[in-house]
Amino acid sequence: MKRPSIKIFVVYHLPRPLLNTRPFIPIQVGSALDIPGVKFRDNFGEQIAHKNANFCELTAHYWIWKNVEADYVGLCHYRRIPSFSGRRGECFKDFSPKTCEYYGWNEKTISRLFRKYNVLMSPCWDVFPPGELGNLMTPYEFHAYEHRESDIAEVLQVIKDKTPEFVPYAQKALCKDTRQCFANICVMRKDLFDHYSKWLFTVLFELERRITLPESAEQARVFGFLSERLIMVWLAYAREHLEVRPWFANALPVGDFGESIRDEKVMVRPREKVENPILSVVVPVYNVERYLHKCLNSVCNQSEERIEIICINDGSTDSSLQILKDFAAVDKRIRIIDQKNAGLGAARNRGIDEAVGKYIAFVDSDDWVDRYIWMRTIQKAEKFDLQMVLFDPIDVNDETGARYQTGWECTNFPQECYRGAFTWREIGRSPFSTCVYAHNRILRRDFIGDRRFPIGMLYEDNPFHYEMLFSADRIGAIASPFYFYRVRRGSLMTLTDVRVLDHLRLIELLEEILKRYELIRTLEVDYLGYTARLILKTYFLYPSQEAFNAIYATSSNVAWYHKKHTRISFLTFSLIHLRCQWGLGLLSQLWRMYGLVKNHYFNVKRSLIHQIKQSRLVYEIKKLLFVT
Repeated sequence: MKRPSIKIFVVYHLPRPLLNTRPFIPIQVGSALDIPGVKFRDNFGEQIAHKNANFCELTAHYWIWKNVEADYVGLCHYRRIPSFSGRRGECFKDFSPKTCEYYGWNEKTISRLFRKYNVLMSPCWDVFPPGELGNLMTPYEFHAYEHRESDIAEVLQVIKDKTPEFVPYAQKALCKDTRQCFANICVMRKDLFDHYSKWLFTVLFELERRITLPESAEQARVFGFLSERLIMVWLAYAREHLEVRPWFANALPVGDFGESIRDEKVMVRPREKVENPILSVVVPVYNVERYLHKCLNSVCNQSEERIEIICINDGSTDSSLQILKDFAAVDKRIRIIDQKNAGLGAARNRGIDEAVGKYIAFVDSDDWVDRYIWMRTIQKAEKFDLQMVLFDPIDVNDETGARYQTGWECTNFPQECYRGAFTWREIGRSPFSTCVYAHNRILRRDFIGDRRFPIGMLYEDNPFHYEMLFSADRIGAIASPFYFYRVRRGSLMTLTDVRVLDHLRLIELLEEILKRYELIRTLEVDYLGYTARLILKTYFLYPSQEAFNAIYATSSNVAWYHKKHTRISFLTFSLIHLRCQWGLGLLSQLWRMYGLVKNHYFNVKRSLIHQIKQSRLVYEIKKLLFVT
């Protein structure tokens, strides 16, 4: 039996690794530069390449419809390719034979699917805004939430005027169903592809005549966004009238090719200063020449362009200041403030003082952010009149590139929290288990007011976070990993010296915050557990007589933890709390903590065990616990 001819075009707009094994064929769209190794472009033959800024990958779709002959045709994106094998996976890093075999990116696997099906689709997922798991929507509602409602409303009118036989299917697929395929990915028998394409471009070209394009370059991709909704309308119609048998993938892995070029060059286009920015991005900079390009490339190339970027050069002695100047010469939205080294808290405070945007965000200069981080957070803040919007950070190992969750994700919130505004009392868990990073949020500038980060200490994020958390009555959350936090040796978060004693200053600052908001009794148990963890972490990271003395002094100063009718101090009360909560002894607790972080602190194992056995800490604990 003759094997059918299959041509699946992989859309590229940047030089990236090529998938060019049968039946895949790279095709270039929307770029004036020639991509090495790509034979086909969407700008010859019968084509609409000049519309790429508004039609996105649909310019390749149109070209395939008009210029390609095969039994089966379709398209996908070089970073989004369905798993045709049925195997699951979230990402891929190359197009090696092993990767292609795993995901079924070969002619044999795809031909086998076409024996039973005549349309292959990307996964059909529940529709909700990214990171808002409980906020289920119809495709119409989703488009109105993410873009302009007037556009999709006009689509329904165009369908009624030009293709009335599709109206009942459009009403169901767009206004009643809550599932959709994304990314404009499809592979079909050629006659079905032609039928779909003729209907699709009839609707879109008529719509193009009726609407004005959005001013934002991101939102101007309006026809690409709408086609993601329209394919569901055509599928509903074709199932009844064209005997379509669709197959839906169970995974849509995303390509992660490193994009190292962004780590070493200025990769931004010229932009003018924004007179009334909606967001001020504060970037403290101190000796980060190795990482600064990637950070600023991610900040400058945002889909939300109405921003100002305030870079505080905090006394850098490397080439960081020159890199800032290189970026500012191209992107006029960047303001550079040069000051003597004063620390992270002081640099952030200077940024807040200089900001003029309605909202403020913080980015550490060795980290980077997702392209849509501020478009989505500002959109949600504006829709629900929020004072603060939280989102997920994800840790990235600087040496291996491995990514892992912090354990503080917004995904742990109840689903109701994603549907609108909430307060800390509604998050369903202790407020002391929420993420304290300053960079996992945007805040309204008038909500911050005259409140600032403490200076002259580490871990300044913590008191600022709880000040904001306990005072906010309109918080929002998006459970998406928008922020990439680089974990590297030598950073402030990997210290094992006397500076970790700043944990103890946190205890006093947080007590002041709790008293100010009259939460000292309400949160007594939760706060006790939190301070216990800080104490144990402090001694674990810096096991010394100095650390013990500081811990003991802190317990003497925190008066409300003293129980005058017993001999249990704050320190002992904290350790008892952990014993009761986990059902383990002190040695087991410290050993458990060591096990959790041994990959970072393996060098302290021998000295830690010795000091646990020999130090005054154990002696004092025994005396306080067991002497009546």
